Amino acid sequence: MHDGVEIRELCEILKKYYGLVAAYCCDLVVKIRIELGMYSPDRRYLYFVKQIIDY
Repeated sequence: MHDGVEIRELCEILKKYYGLVAAYCCDLVVKIRIELGMYSPDRRYLYFVKQIIDY
């Protein structure tokens, strides 16, 4: 995983190396986003959150 990974590329890796079915790819990407603290402003690339702001 790297900052700015393309979601489509991540799904291809998950399918190729882990045998993930395409129907579950979106669910796993959402879980990865939450677990690794990532966001996707353009819904194409995943970025790591740089700073957490507490209010």
